[in-house]
Amino acid sequence: MKQDSLQRAKEKYTDATDAFKETRAQMLEDLTFSNPAKPEQWPADALKAREGRPCLTFDQTNQYIAQIVNDSRQNKPSIYCLPSDAKGSVKVANVLEGLIRNIEYTSRAGIAYDTAQEHAARIGLGWLRVIPVVIDDESNAQEPRIMRVQDPLSVFLDCDSTEPDGSDATDAFVETVWSKKAFELKYPKAATMSWESDSSMWFANDTVRVCEHFELVESDSSRLMIRNTDGSMIHMSEDEYWQMAQQLGYKPPVAGNYKAKKRSIKWYKMTGAEILEETDFPSEYMPVIPVLGYELYIEGKRSLCGMVRRMRDSQQAYNYERSSMIERVALEPKAPFVGPIEAFEGFALQWAQAN
Repeated sequence: MKQDSLQRAKEKYTDATDAFKETRAQMLEDLTFSNPAKPEQWPADALKAREGRPCLTFDQTNQYIAQIVNDSRQNKPSIYCLPSDAKGSVKVANVLEGLIRNIEYTSRAGIAYDTAQEHAARIGLGWLRVIPVVIDDESNAQEPRIMRVQDPLSVFLDCDSTEPDGSDATDAFVETVWSKKAFELKYPKAATMSWESDSSMWFANDTVRVCEHFELVESDSSRLMIRNTDGSMIHMSEDEYWQMAQQLGYKPPVAGNYKAKKRSIKWYKMTGAEILEETDFPSEYMPVIPVLGYELYIEGKRSLCGMVRRMRDSQQAYNYERSSMIERVALEPKAPFVGPIEAFEGFALQWAQAN
């Protein structure tokens, strides 16, 4: 069973990465182009052709990205709760909103929001994660935490997901690179052997790439409609119906029945060789939320990009122009001193050095 799940996950992973392959390559170029620590803004052929000549970089991209992120920091995004209909309670909505505020504060969600916003501005795609964290070992009490994703290219949704919040996704993959020492300490009995063909995507020389797979499982559930004393309809499962009948001492009349979809999420943690852990995730939706930049569909194909891709040509032209100007200034011959010969008498050495 575990091998079937592993094989199924690999097949879905391949489909997701193949669909995202071209976009991912462009996003990787955007990241290296706008890397604040070391922007790579000169094409390799230009560097080779200009060998020995100035190839200077005057990065202009990050100041505009910082402007977007700083605006987001000043106007913090947050989650609000509103009653959905006339039966909704404003008081309950306020209580839920207070709980969410506490989760955001405990999670330091502002860091996650800023990181996702920066990635969306830089390459057109950022991510947020929601994971349960145990807060009491004895009772196994858990709370959700909003976490950041440091590497926006380490997360994939299934290729058929089109909703901007990923709510229609059926599969999600999150990759994490571990050192071999840390991996062996955490999973001493797990194999770290490489696989052939696609093993390069899962393993490196001194690291182990661990992949989390979130899989949507849908099943049909029979639902019954019971008419309440006030005329309203109560919807319940068959088990809930029989529990109610046992408490009442009689079987309430059933007004109707229908089939409903029951959603659940399976959570796997795996390497290329085996599944390390698996459990049920306490949600009906994927706990990874995309944050998009520019999005456009052309002939059914999705295109994503951020600010950097639109600035690349003008940035390269600016680097060429400034480098050429500085090169000319640096190689400009020095203007000689001009004056009557009597003014330089006794200064022959200085004259030679200056000219």
